[in-house]
Amino acid sequence: METAEKKFFDMGEAAKYLGVTISTLYRYIQNKEFQHFKPGGKRIYIMRSELDDWITGDKKSKIEKIRIKRN
Repeated sequence: METAEKKFFDMGEAAKYLGVTISTLYRYIQNKEFQHFKPGGKRIYIMRSELDDWITGDKKSKIEKIRIKRN
């Protein structure tokens, strides 16, 4: 199935979709930027709609707040 058609992405697919590294994506998850799922407690999946919201700016504000706090 084409990546753009999927409803859920694993970490590799999500990182590629966002254009970031997997380690950056883990950091976003630790900062609670995305709701994620671990069915069976193994692989992490993220809904495409979560990523799309982040891309369009609906979720970016939280990351910007974190960056400002760190500086």
